Amino acid sequence: MKKLFNILSLLLFFCGYSFSQVISFDMELNSDNTITEKNSGESFTVNSAVSPLAVDGINGSALRFDGYSTYAVTSIDSTLLSNSELTFSLWCVVETYPMMDYETNEEQFTVIAGNANSNSNDRTNKGMAFVLGSRGTYKFVFWTGWRYECIAEGKLPRYKWNHLVATIDGPNKVCKLYNNGVEVGSRTCGNSISTNVSTFYIGKSQTELKESNLFNLNTFNGIIDEIEIYNGINTDIINEMNDSEVDMNYPSSYFANDLMRPSFHGMPSAGWTNETHGAIYYNQKFHVFFQKNANGPYMARLNWGHLVSDNLYKWTEEKTAISPEEDYDIKGCWSGCVYSDETLTGGVPNIFYTGVDFEKAMISQAAPIDDNLIEWEKDDENPIISGRPSGLSDDFRDCFIFKNNETYYMIVGTAKDGVGAATLHVYNPSTGEWSNDGNIFYAGTSTNAHGTFWEMPNLTRLGDYWLFTVTPQNTHEGVKTLYWVGEINADGTFAPLPSYSTTAQKIELPNFSKYGYGLLSPTIFEYNGKTLMLGIVPDKLDSETNYNLGWAHTYSLPREIELNNDCELIQKPYSGLQHMRTDTLYQENSLTLNGELSLSPVQGRKAELSATFTIGAYDFGFNIFKNEDGMIKVYYSPSDKTITVDAQNCARISNDTDCFNGLYQSTLPETLNEGDSIKLNLFIDHSILDIFINDKWASSVRVYPTDINANGIEIFADGSTDVKDLKAYVLNENNESGITGIIATNQEHSSYSIKISSAELLYSDLEEGSTINIYALDGTKMNEMKTHSTNGSISLSSKGIYIVQIITNNSVSSKKFIIK
Repeated sequence: MKKLFNILSLLLFFCGYSFSQVISFDMELNSDNTITEKNSGESFTVNSAVSPLAVDGINGSALRFDGYSTYAVTSIDSTLLSNSELTFSLWCVVETYPMMDYETNEEQFTVIAGNANSNSNDRTNKGMAFVLGSRGTYKFVFWTGWRYECIAEGKLPRYKWNHLVATIDGPNKVCKLYNNGVEVGSRTCGNSISTNVSTFYIGKSQTELKESNLFNLNTFNGIIDEIEIYNGINTDIINEMNDSEVDMNYPSSYFANDLMRPSFHGMPSAGWTNETHGAIYYNQKFHVFFQKNANGPYMARLNWGHLVSDNLYKWTEEKTAISPEEDYDIKGCWSGCVYSDETLTGGVPNIFYTGVDFEKAMISQAAPIDDNLIEWEKDDENPIISGRPSGLSDDFRDCFIFKNNETYYMIVGTAKDGVGAATLHVYNPSTGEWSNDGNIFYAGTSTNAHGTFWEMPNLTRLGDYWLFTVTPQNTHEGVKTLYWVGEINADGTFAPLPSYSTTAQKIELPNFSKYGYGLLSPTIFEYNGKTLMLGIVPDKLDSETNYNLGWAHTYSLPREIELNNDCELIQKPYSGLQHMRTDTLYQENSLTLNGELSLSPVQGRKAELSATFTIGAYDFGFNIFKNEDGMIKVYYSPSDKTITVDAQNCARISNDTDCFNGLYQSTLPETLNEGDSIKLNLFIDHSILDIFINDKWASSVRVYPTDINANGIEIFADGSTDVKDLKAYVLNENNESGITGIIATNQEHSSYSIKISSAELLYSDLEEGSTINIYALDGTKMNEMKTHSTNGSISLSSKGIYIVQIITNNSVSSKKFIIK
């Protein structure tokens, strides 16, 4: 059959037909992860670390390329190709440009599809291919005795369909390149096309270029569909176009069977992430911008990613906000902040970031083009600070802006005399320029305590004082996040309170966060009268594991923070997280515990556990990820005042062998005695635990249980211990049932969303003794009342839409509400 087709194709071409199709890959993924060349019927395996992904294409489905492992090496019968006239066509969508050698200050190219090498030094003297550069340049390369390049005008547009068509007209000695029907390039060429190369690459060049000997750097990141080659000039196909926008996020179903991937913690849909920066609430959405490499789960030339959420637990990834495409940031758009102010930014959020070229780091700025903060435009005056001040470290990055007494300041992470520090820059509204004179905002006193460089300096007003946080490198405990509390001097410098003058405090539980573990580089922002904080919680996995997972790192759950009377930072879970609570729950109001108690039906890898214990003589806490072979224990020991996470007896991927080896222990900063209460609040999300103690101290810990059946959850005490209250819930980030979180076992409830027009709610026909809870839509409890009669009213401070929850000991039917 193949031979007959070949003969017919040649006959059609040489008998006067203007064109005939000789090669066609429809890029439909077969059930055995192969693609098929339609004319020959031959199939070829698609290489991919995670299973290859089929997505919507121009016609049917297309193949998604992950940027670091997805490609196909196929073969074609090149003897069928004309050496006189050819038309080469394909459809593609690009998410980011190929990584290539990110330490080289020149544009390098990889193959989108073809049988020619992308390397300009190639001397095979044969073949043709569409190629794409690390800075977005695209072109068609081919041989007609000499190597020719037909280079397109401009960069290949991202996040939208591109229909690339190249025609080689040997008789007229011209090659033309089209994108969506528009001619974007042309050049003269020889009259005889050298096409006789059978090996055909899709999504990768022939040469090997790898990071960590694992991640392919010269691979395509995006979608490829409908690869076709015709003998002759196909004028019909040239004019086919579709430039519609494409959602490049990986569907949640892609990682549905991944036991390790968190569900309600922020992270991009795939690839690598690091610091969060510029978390803000704007235009009715939470926005988190973050360090991103979409080309694979490894750190390299960085972009600013963008996540949005309505509630801080169900996240959607938007298009990349800014990418390294200018001379001043071509090596990477590194960390910074998002700041909004009427005077400085015209009342809209602006990105301030560290742009790095191949010589130095500089500070630059970008403004949004739309109200949803999706499209951004870099400032024409960039860089706004052209490099480090004299006398300071070459490592100069991670800017943060604050305002005090009507003066705008910027601080930037650096080192002075080998010790971590932050520079201070003052904005001049008359000139629109920032100072860069080497003044220091605040500096550490020793490398042992404060490290050799400060990442992600952040300053937040909390009541009468300022919270200053940094993430130092190379302390005696490696990387960890520290904080000071103090005041801002008249010149903009920082003055810590006396209790912080000689030492800083740790954000996380002592000893839980060191050597790069736990929450790092927090971003802090205001919402609805609350100060919220979240940060990156690194995987600490080896590269091969991240390669096979297809993603790296996640963020902590949002924490509410404030200062107590002693000016110490206290942290508790963001109250809005309670919306994830489902009706699968377990609750006891008072019990004496001696041994283990299953919390079934609460089990699995997405749960919240909360219990208030009376401290006695015995250890108590929770067993999670339990099966017949082991478990992870989270518990408090009264004998030595320690909180422990013990993962030593759980089958897991070990990420901490050289540091914790599965055993995390911390002495609480405050001494608790026998008879005192202690609240343990634990959030479980696959491979991450967020732990809160007494709504004061917190830590995030990465664990990687590998047994799919390790789902048991228990509360335990090693001897008789009183538990004042116990609540456990299965969590679901897609839960839309409203507030369900405070009802007891065997009770029923109903929730009503009610618009209260005059801040007064009249109720009738309620069972006496019912409890009425009223919540704002973000989960904040506004009112709680126990009814002493069947009829009455509730007054609220303002009008609005609220959740009204009725709790009784009996089944609740529809109740009457009158909105006054």
